[in-house]
Amino acid sequence: MTRRPFASIAALALFLAACPPRNDVAPPPASPKAPVRTEEIITTFRESTNGLAFRLSNAEAEPPPRAAVAQTENLSEDDAKKLLARVPALPEDPDDVKDFALREKSLPPPRPGNTIVDKFPPAPAGVAIPAATNAPLEVVRKMPEGDVNLAPHLSITFNQPMVPVTSQMELAKIRPPV
Repeated sequence: MTRRPFASIAALALFLAACPPRNDVAPPPASPKAPVRTEEIITTFRESTNGLAFRLSNAEAEPPPRAAVAQTENLSEDDAKKLLARVPALPEDPDDVKDFALREKSLPPPRPGNTIVDKFPPAPAGVAIPAATNAPLEVVRKMPEGDVNLAPHLSITFNQPMVPVTSQMELAKIRPPV
């Protein structure tokens, strides 16, 4: 518990030691909130109640000085030839000179599969009715199970089809078996 007050006192001491003494601060102008114009830079001085002084100025920096461009002259044809004559000749290699390399002709894109020449959708055929089995009728699954006050949905699944499996519209014409 004694570390907390010690840490606070140490932090306060470091803060006060970092503050410059009051006599090193430039005196504020006659009106502390009035901006001072010095060399086209607007500077504002503010002094707080504990003696700290702040100087605020705009952040526009001077552009860096531009480097002077060197004065140059074009070489004459004779001077350029003399300069290039001092460079050693490049060795010739027979592999350096080649014709433009054209790649072989591409194969045609692959076909995705066999082309089936049939009418789509196919013409309606006779509806195949599943063969009736002589197995006894059994309930495979039922919902809901257990005591339910009100069952909004009822689902029963049998081991055999109870109605011909065709379209939804045909099924709506038949009364449900349950």
